[in-house]
Amino acid sequence: MGPPSRAISGQGELPAKSGLRRSQRVGRPLGRIESLWIGVVTYVAYLGVLLLRCTARLKLIGAEEARARVRAAEPIIVAFWHDSLLGMPLLYGGGPLFVMTSWHRDGEIAARCIGRLGMKAVRGSSTRGWAGALRGLVMASRGGCPIVVVPDGPLGPRHRAKPGAVQLARATGAEIVPIGFYASRAWRAHSWDRMLVPLPFARAVFVQGCGVKVRRDASAAELEEARTVLEAELERASEVARVHAVGARRDRGVAVPAESHERRCSGERARHVDVRNRTGAVMALGYDALMAFFGLSVSGASRLLGRSRYGLAERVGRYPREVGERLGSRRSIWLHAASVGELQGLRALLGPLNERFPRHAIVVSTLTGTGRSLAASLPGVDAAVYFPLDARWIVRRALAAIRPELFVFTETELWPGFLSECAYRDVPCVLVSGRVSARSVRRYAWVRPLMRNALARVICCVQSETDARHIISVGAMPSQVEVSGNLKAEAPVDDRARMLVTMALRRMGVTSRVLIVGASTHHGEEAALLGAFSRVMLRCPEAILVVAPRHPDRFDDVAALLETAGAAWVRFSELGDDRFVRSPGYRVILLDSIGVLRAFFPFACLVFVGGTLVPVGGHNVLEPAAEGCAVVFGPHTDHVAEAARALLAADGARRVADGEDLARVLEMLVTNRDDAEAIGVRAAQTAAGQRGALGRHLEVILSVVNAAGFARYQQSGQGIT
Repeated sequence: MGPPSRAISGQGELPAKSGLRRSQRVGRPLGRIESLWIGVVTYVAYLGVLLLRCTARLKLIGAEEARARVRAAEPIIVAFWHDSLLGMPLLYGGGPLFVMTSWHRDGEIAARCIGRLGMKAVRGSSTRGWAGALRGLVMASRGGCPIVVVPDGPLGPRHRAKPGAVQLARATGAEIVPIGFYASRAWRAHSWDRMLVPLPFARAVFVQGCGVKVRRDASAAELEEARTVLEAELERASEVARVHAVGARRDRGVAVPAESHERRCSGERARHVDVRNRTGAVMALGYDALMAFFGLSVSGASRLLGRSRYGLAERVGRYPREVGERLGSRRSIWLHAASVGELQGLRALLGPLNERFPRHAIVVSTLTGTGRSLAASLPGVDAAVYFPLDARWIVRRALAAIRPELFVFTETELWPGFLSECAYRDVPCVLVSGRVSARSVRRYAWVRPLMRNALARVICCVQSETDARHIISVGAMPSQVEVSGNLKAEAPVDDRARMLVTMALRRMGVTSRVLIVGASTHHGEEAALLGAFSRVMLRCPEAILVVAPRHPDRFDDVAALLETAGAAWVRFSELGDDRFVRSPGYRVILLDSIGVLRAFFPFACLVFVGGTLVPVGGHNVLEPAAEGCAVVFGPHTDHVAEAARALLAADGARRVADGEDLARVLEMLVTNRDDAEAIGVRAAQTAAGQRGALGRHLEVILSVVNAAGFARYQQSGQGIT
């Protein structure tokens, strides 16, 4: 019922980066019944923390500094009173964090629970195992890891700091950061510390007190003075938190306003984070429960079927060892695209991001196996993985493994759980080439409060003014929406793909530009395209058709269709075989390879864009337009509405109603080459007018990066062009 606690003074493996060694276990072994009971309680406590994370409204008064320092792995000592310790998981926003817990039964529960939340436990207290715990804490701090301590634990007296915290500060040289916590709706336990148990939908206030530093050569008197100051700061911060959580205090004088506390400690203004409306919180809770159930099902399936099968292990956040080896100790920039088509836009960002942030790893995730394979082959990508399921516990595991400092995602990949968890960890998120169709707006309207919470801190770079209006109606903040264009129009062409296509066409004996491409076709469109091509062949026998199905799992189905139709066809993969025998009789090429479609466009006279004759919504119409091809598409262009409208307005494209209309238009354009070339020129001019998207996107991303504070990694004097 839960993983064993990762205790530094226990017998388990220590984290590789901590530099810690094992010490003799102090606690007695747990019996089977007791271990089962503790596991059940741990899981219930873990679910309670998740519920609080979904529903609590956080207010940080100076405490955002402590959260940022923990994420940056600064060696600080964070101090909570024992009765405030349940608030610590709400403040935790990611990064390495060691928490000292006792060897008592409640300490075992706490250790297991914080292990599930991504933190690590150091076992020991002033009464049991203190020597091993002290060694562990000192070495963790010297290894660059933040620490959480409870100055009045494990058994009190309540709110009376013991000397252990200041002695630890003297031994490590780390600063003690006192944090006060209170919740507007809470229950007080009947324990020695009167533990504060926050309730769902409470206002949780965290206040950072003034830091306490202790010299390594401090005398006994100086240690006592530091202990007294720490105790006073914790009391004052806790009182300020209580006042702001429940209103003016009733028993000990006048309330301390947040502004005066901020001026006294850091001079910064208080800020609210992760404020959730109640409807959105309830929806988030239901969504999390649904995704958690689905995630548990997939996790179980991955264990039964083998973790590598179907990428199930990666979908539940368990990445192979080589991913960790490639990332090393580096932070990462995480790029996400649904599949192959969306990856084309991200390719334009890879070069500039690698140039600007050479010390960061670039991780690319997709939802499909073909997309993952293509991402792994892209230059500048350190690791390619499957995107995790949108259950919070899976997302947390994935974020802990990848350690992103920036998340960039494309088009329509709006995952509420992932985006909310990134916001909770202060990981900036940027949507690039965003698009939201009218149909998606109607679908999102049912869960608008949930999407409003998810998009609250997302910077949205969308393709058009229409997309901007749509995503704002879904829940994005208007001040965080930018119209930046479509990155796909500026994605570089793969030189290797261009070479393969050139060689293949040479082997086919293609000498003239009478090449028709059916790009990203779906079921039903290949049959219409073959029917239209049979009519073209009557007027232009030298014409060649390239059929490129959108999904690789349909390659064999399309091959069977070509056989049934009696077409003289060949697979593109066979054209690269040295044993291929050139035959002038082949008139159809089945493109059964990934990542080479765009390399056909410079050789084509016209391109039919798939997903438009059937109600899919269409695919990229700007890529063939940029290469000077006459573009043809059907009536279903919801996903590319602005680009399709621009091409039609410039007379750079033709829209067809059905298969019969497609045959008529193809026949007309092939037999009137001058008209087709003129349409292609106007299409290229329209696509050129859409350029500049890369620069606009990079400008937004850099502003987000600089605001997030990790621009220190960029090389001096380097810029993005």
